Amino acid sequence: MTKTMLGSPIYMAPEVLKGEIYSNKADIWSLGVVLYEMIFGMCPFQSNSIANLIEVLNSKELQFPGPCTPFMKGLITRMLTKDSVRRISWMELFQIKINNQGEVESEKITQKINSLNEAKILEEGQAMPLSTKLISKA
Repeated sequence: MTKTMLGSPIYMAPEVLKGEIYSNKADIWSLGVVLYEMIFGMCPFQSNSIANLIEVLNSKELQFPGPCTPFMKGLITRMLTKDSVRRISWMELFQIKINNQGEVESEKITQKINSLNEAKILEEGQAMPLSTKLISKA
């Protein structure tokens, strides 16, 4: 666990911005911000100061401003989960195999992500659809 603050605030996990102790899951948040920015051309949470950015993170829900596959929405949502304990882990991320078309290549991993997202839906009481295309490895 660490408590130092380095880097661009817009990519920092909420726990880092708030000066709380954080783990390597803060890097998953940053990667999620980069992935979101690559897809939509902007950061998911923006502000002109650290204090305002913290307020935005506290009050704004993650939104998807354009088209994105349901799988990517689910993955980005798991990466940008504000509660670091519930955020996807590195082990889970490294088990996901995605091809150039954004399709998951393993049914086992797809089922795992679906079950993780279903658990998240049940825990939060909100709808978060996640469907993926599977590729045959014939």
